[in-house]
Amino acid sequence: MFVVTLLGIAAPALLLVAALRRWIVEVPWRTALLFLVLTFAFLHGAVFTTKLPVPVDEVARGYPYRARFGELQAKNPLTNDTVKLFLPWMQVAREELAHGRAPLWNRYSFSGYPLLGNGEAAPFSPLFLATLFVPLPKQLVAMAGLKLFVALLFTYLFARRMGASEVASCAAAVAFAWCSFQTVYLYYSTASVTAFLPAALFALFYAHARIGPVGRRGVVFVALIVGTLMANGHPESVLHIAIAAAGLFAIDLALAADRRDWLARFRFPVQGAIAGLLLSAPAWLPTLQQVLLSTRLADLRRGAHDFDYPLTMLWAMVMPNGFGNPVRGNWDWLLNYSIVATSYAGLLVLTLAIAAGLSRRTETRDRIWLAFAVVLWLVALDWSFVGHALNAVPPFSITANDKLRFIAIFLGIIVAARFADRLRERVAPMLFVAALPLVALALYVWRLRAAVLRSADLVAVGGVVLFCVLVLKLRRFAPQLLFVFVALELFVLNAGFNALVDGRFYRPRVPILEALRNAAPPEPFRIAGFDWMFLPNASAQYGFEDIRGADPMSFDFYTEYLKRISHDDPDIDTDRIVNVDDPAIDRLNVRFLLAEPGAAFDPAHWKPIYGGADGTLFENRRAQPRFFAEGAEVTVRRYEAARVELAVNAKQAVRLRSSHVAAPGWRVTVNGRHVPLEREEAFVVVALPAGRCTVALTYRPLAFYGALALALLGLALCWFRRP
Repeated sequence: MFVVTLLGIAAPALLLVAALRRWIVEVPWRTALLFLVLTFAFLHGAVFTTKLPVPVDEVARGYPYRARFGELQAKNPLTNDTVKLFLPWMQVAREELAHGRAPLWNRYSFSGYPLLGNGEAAPFSPLFLATLFVPLPKQLVAMAGLKLFVALLFTYLFARRMGASEVASCAAAVAFAWCSFQTVYLYYSTASVTAFLPAALFALFYAHARIGPVGRRGVVFVALIVGTLMANGHPESVLHIAIAAAGLFAIDLALAADRRDWLARFRFPVQGAIAGLLLSAPAWLPTLQQVLLSTRLADLRRGAHDFDYPLTMLWAMVMPNGFGNPVRGNWDWLLNYSIVATSYAGLLVLTLAIAAGLSRRTETRDRIWLAFAVVLWLVALDWSFVGHALNAVPPFSITANDKLRFIAIFLGIIVAARFADRLRERVAPMLFVAALPLVALALYVWRLRAAVLRSADLVAVGGVVLFCVLVLKLRRFAPQLLFVFVALELFVLNAGFNALVDGRFYRPRVPILEALRNAAPPEPFRIAGFDWMFLPNASAQYGFEDIRGADPMSFDFYTEYLKRISHDDPDIDTDRIVNVDDPAIDRLNVRFLLAEPGAAFDPAHWKPIYGGADGTLFENRRAQPRFFAEGAEVTVRRYEAARVELAVNAKQAVRLRSSHVAAPGWRVTVNGRHVPLEREEAFVVVALPAGRCTVALTYRPLAFYGALALALLGLALCWFRRP
């Protein structure tokens, strides 16, 4: 298996380098191979063993798995969304693509909702498509490897373009790719976008520098990168990258010697960005449509929860484990590790960035970049009047802006790399001025939080001290020293964060699910788990359709209907079914109910058909069919995710009712003739004439199929644009 995973990373990575060398820039093969080695080193066991770097053990702690595995202590429960959300979504997308169908509809959660409507599922992400030959769950590892490689490669290229030496650029690449932000979100869609920040900036500046007959090349390059960003599944981070690009271009314009020429060349990156948005429209327009109907937007309108970030969060900039670490099981602060520790890019990098800000020899551009980074940091944490003011303005007012820190971190890394090159010019005193207070603060945190820290956490302090001492004697090797110390520091602190877990916890076979499969009728049916039993979304990995789900992008009108039978907890996105005797559960076509061992419900309603140490399975005596009509015979002839065909024999005109979610994009034909789709509560209702007829429901969302025309327009903009 490790050979396939390795190829899933190496093959697309080397193809990317070959394409860049052919059309964009001469990437040294030795540098590309170094980055590939660094990628495999950082992932190590995730690639070369059967273990998984995501918390499948966290899911296995509950029923029905507990009977098989006993009491478990998850190695890192923090990143459990990778197992509870991303792996099931990938399973759905792979299933649809394997059957030659566009991955548009997820029938396994929330009684069905748009897979594309959930931007984070990202079934059209180049990272996902390029690694489809790697089986799940290792495909997740291959995608992570590509994220690391892309971050390494394009940070290097961008730093080189900004004037850093080759070695200093390699150090910058490691600092960004291995920083805490990228590490925490490595297996999330967030990192699928943030890893492409340097690629986006490099492409935009490359296109802006192009003049004459090669102008089209820059436009196409930008279009491909922007299209990739939009397809990779985290719109908020795309917005943040757009803010970074706008800020850096504004700075570039302010410093330009010939502003008229600068503005004339600005059309290239703009045209490329527009073309990229059009090319990727089928990936993001359905998400935009779903946002307007989603539970997330409804919750925001009802009043979103805002964090108050205490100033002690600054500790994490010098000591990321100062409040503990979820891998060690000793995290003990009021905020989440993923919010706090993602401020860390390396103590040595921070030292160099501050020293650059203090040095009189630092270029104006670098000073402005540092000031821009500080402003972004204030906005990210909503500190000071600057942060308050900008966070009150749309779209900042409805986005999670704490992630803006990855932009500030990247800018600091580039400035630090350029300053490392200048250490050859006797600017070392500024390094000591910057290092002393940071080392003092890190040691203060170490002493104050000794109970949750380990000796390995001092590697950064030792690295800064040793670097400062060695630079005095080996000034001309400062970039090389930076590369070694940054790589060592971040590897020690971050490489083990996504703890390796035994692969047997992934999608294990358990008797209750086998009993459910054996009892399954031929017609469509749904299941539900009582309370925390059989967590939502897991059903997709076993081929069962669940009325529950865990995704704020679900339809708000469906979520409201589900509140009749679920526990309304505003602090979690999981729908927990608790009222199993309400008629709503019958209307939802729930044929089977899973509950913990020894559970008992009204025998007139729920017939027990299996009982064991892994749970109890009940059959619903009152379950209604998926489609039904009083006074008519309804038969399901064809059932797929995006198409259903029914044969109806009615003695008189009837209303065909259902528990099929009436989502925008579903079309209904009766005997081949289009008829209006009605909605009763949350579900499809169709008026039918007397007699025999064929009813077809087809999912053809305009947000997707209409967007295909926009994609063709984007392609034309790339192809036919005059140079």
